Amino acid sequence: MGKNKKIFLTLFVAAFCIIRLIPILGFLSRVELGVPVMETPEPLEVRLSDLASRYKNGDISVIEMSAITSFAWDRLYFFGNYSSPETLDEAVGESWRNVAICEDKGTLLETSDSYTLLVFVKDNSVVHCLAHPHRPFPFGLAWPEDGRLGFSPQEALFVVNDFDVIVLKDEK
Repeated sequence: MGKNKKIFLTLFVAAFCIIRLIPILGFLSRVELGVPVMETPEPLEVRLSDLASRYKNGDISVIEMSAITSFAWDRLYFFGNYSSPETLDEAVGESWRNVAICEDKGTLLETSDSYTLLVFVKDNSVVHCLAHPHRPFPFGLAWPEDGRLGFSPQEALFVVNDFDVIVLKDEK
């Protein structure tokens, strides 16, 4: 094989390897930044987005959070952009730190402006967390007062306003 062919083959193999590494490096950088890497969306997020779309289409009159959860809860808390883990501790206690699905969400929330954290509590212990993306339907509660007080299942009734923001039913 000629010298030029060896150089070309070496460059081709190197370029191929670099191209194959780009997705892996992107995955690692997202993990290091605390961005959740989900192959499939969480079922609760899918159900919530589906209800918001159904509300916008006029198929339903209210988004009832208790209707889309598959677990028992008695209080739902909301935390907005850049909320610190200490803020969560103050509102719901430190039990959220011990729930596997919540452990990476505190860091995500503290460093991101793209999510609202929904924290479901049962008998003063966190049972589930959902990092709800701001697209296509963000939550529009008045932070910090509304979300940190929490809502019972009977109070957690929402609608989508004219700006495609999910708000409390009485705030439309």
